[in-house]
Amino acid sequence: MNLIAKEFPLLLVWCLLDLLPAGASAQAPSVTRSWFTPTVVPETQTQPVRFEATVSPNAASVAFNYNSVNRPMFDNGTNGDLVAGDGTWTVLFTASEILSKNTAVRVFRPFIGQCTPAGGSSFNTVAEAWTSAIGLRTVRPINATGQETDYVANYVATTAQLLNFDAKFWAQRFYQTHGDKYDFLNFVHIAGVRGNRYHVGVKSQVQGISTSTYDNSAQYGSAGRLLGYNTFPISSFFDGGEAAFSHETGHQWINFLQGTAFASGIPHWPKGNVAINVMGFSIGGGIGWYGRQLGLHRRAGRPGGDHRAAAAAGLHQARRLQLPVGAGDRVDGQAQVGGEVADRRQPGAHGERAFLDLPRQLGP
Repeated sequence: MNLIAKEFPLLLVWCLLDLLPAGASAQAPSVTRSWFTPTVVPETQTQPVRFEATVSPNAASVAFNYNSVNRPMFDNGTNGDLVAGDGTWTVLFTASEILSKNTAVRVFRPFIGQCTPAGGSSFNTVAEAWTSAIGLRTVRPINATGQETDYVANYVATTAQLLNFDAKFWAQRFYQTHGDKYDFLNFVHIAGVRGNRYHVGVKSQVQGISTSTYDNSAQYGSAGRLLGYNTFPISSFFDGGEAAFSHETGHQWINFLQGTAFASGIPHWPKGNVAINVMGFSIGGGIGWYGRQLGLHRRAGRPGGDHRAAAAAGLHQARRLQLPVGAGDRVDGQAQVGGEVADRRQPGAHGERAFLDLPRQLGP
């Protein structure tokens, strides 16, 4: 797991490795987690790159669409698959097939294609690449199971710890070896359960924004500075320079304004000029809108789509935005697939507020 802590302007990242699905779905087969080996493909890579996807419930077959051609994936212990019949399907790529997708517009996160279980929906797949343009940083050991650079702390977790992600536990572990000098922590899961990014408020002394003050920082090992944390269950969604990062952090303060003209947009903004920013707004009827730097972008939803804001179990005044997407929302000519609300195992101490957001798509 990578932990990213933010002290305006310092940032530290934390990543969990090998996160397992929370449970089998009673729905159609779905990709619950996926990963590449190596996790980040360097420009010097010459050996094949393995892509693995766990499907739950298991499917009769799984295909990977690369360059509009379906390739079979394997769960029989052959063709790069490590364990037969375990519900984790495998396909091998040449290094050039991955690296050739790393165009400038992709910013080192190339869109590779779509993984589709038989009888289920397609899942957009994004790799992560390294080139000399990124450079290297000095890596220092934290302890036997952790290492770090100036802004990223990387820890190895057990399967049980990953399956039952506990932000308080990992924050406390971090603070055992680091000072209380960060305003925000960011948890980035490697091979994590497919889910939406979300923000949880830990401390707020801000008045006048229609929310009470609260301070749960001690429960996380902070002496009072920690304000909140963001969780990114899919590592390719984490980018400190991308609008989604600012969006999640923005939920620390936006929007709680009950009894005002802004209340209809909670937890985002209502429709209007105020929404032309990273927080955006949502409306019903299967259509979602969100602000971008230069205006608004329309996302078409499925007929009968649902944008209700609902309270997450065990969380005080939680809200979520469900944004179904369909054929009108495309990347590289491929239809996007709507996602699921992030798992809600985050702590529910009184006063904490969690906000779950559907990324622009569970894909590139």
